[in-house]
Amino acid sequence: MCRHGFCPPFIVVIGEGDETILELIETIAKGADVKQVAGIAYRDGEQVTLTAPRSPLGQFDTIPNFSLIEGYPMMNSLNILLQRKKPWVTVQSSRGCRYNCSFCIVNTMFPNGYRIRNIESVICDLRDKRKYGKDLMFVDNEFTAYPSHTKKLLRRMIKEKFDFNIFVFARVGVVNDDELLSLMRRAGVGYIYQGYESILTENLKFFNKGQTYTQIIKAIEKLHSFGFSIMGSFILGAESDSLQSIRATADFVVERKLASATFFTLWGHFPEKSKGYETIIPWYRSIFLGWRYCNGHFVTHFPLKIPPSILQREIPKIYRKIYSPKQVLRAFKNGKFREARHKILLRYLWHFIEKEIEAYIPFLEEIEDGLYDSNGNLCEELLIQRVKKNPRWTFLYGNQTIQALGLTPPEFPFLEKHDIICHPRKKDSSLPSS
Repeated sequence: MCRHGFCPPFIVVIGEGDETILELIETIAKGADVKQVAGIAYRDGEQVTLTAPRSPLGQFDTIPNFSLIEGYPMMNSLNILLQRKKPWVTVQSSRGCRYNCSFCIVNTMFPNGYRIRNIESVICDLRDKRKYGKDLMFVDNEFTAYPSHTKKLLRRMIKEKFDFNIFVFARVGVVNDDELLSLMRRAGVGYIYQGYESILTENLKFFNKGQTYTQIIKAIEKLHSFGFSIMGSFILGAESDSLQSIRATADFVVERKLASATFFTLWGHFPEKSKGYETIIPWYRSIFLGWRYCNGHFVTHFPLKIPPSILQREIPKIYRKIYSPKQVLRAFKNGKFREARHKILLRYLWHFIEKEIEAYIPFLEEIEDGLYDSNGNLCEELLIQRVKKNPRWTFLYGNQTIQALGLTPPEFPFLEKHDIICHPRKKDSSLPSS
């Protein structure tokens, strides 16, 4: 049965599917029973069955063969001109992450831990990928997690003279190694994506980022000095976020001259094993209208210090600010033509996203009505009372996940125990905190 416009597939591969998908295809081709395939879930009528877990995957050195995909383009300059698009090719030199940020699902996606790929396998993969394009993205969650290994890989890439334009993900600590930064530039890395997440110390601690605001500033200055363009990633709607802090974040992007930035609304409704099956946001503060609104552009919870509709309205304003004609002109004046073109493209794309956001806001205004005080603080006890009467907008799929894991169903907090109150913000320190 389809719910909220979402029809589940018949079979889902769980976790890393390198081996699972091959066995699954062979099993189906033979007409055998898929329940013997480890590492999948499948639906039979209304019954969902979870098969035995698959043993952890060790090495992942298999090189994808794009020639097996009928019609997959090897695009030359004429193809790019005619189709008006330029493809990015991707490669992976590691899996997993050595860190444990509270908002991130990477360690759930890759529960087998952080692993690196054989360098020669990566090089062979890069040789093949070069046939399909020049713009390359390493999809490693942390490209520089093991600097010694990364340096060996970069030296091999330099020797091969691939001539890629490379985009990588790296934490702020990468700036502590000048040799590594130099090798990255020589190998063709020009764009670095960094997860700053917030400019507030409280939020960085809440996210368990393991970095400070001072380190973020140092990273930006150092990367700029080496000639890197930076894409900063930020999360909006954390427990300490307010309208003022969100606007200050947009100003930060402009003042620090980031090439681009992404702003994702906080998502924290799945009870993940790596986090003790606790959600980041209490389930009664969840908002769920449908899966199409769970892509990071839409507010899906009740923040503590800003109503959902106000936060939602602010997001398009941020993008209009950082991709404004003024910022495009600044990039052109500084000779950063690729960056300027990128800003123009993103501003154009956001024109279409904004239409969906505008259509979503009335829903938020309806469900938040009467739940926030005059200072924009959430009255949690009122929300709990309302959810008890009608939980229609809560993340029901989250509840189903809890049941599927065999955990205790979510319960409402006891108001006396949690001291959940709602008072207008005052300077009087005698008031209990919410």
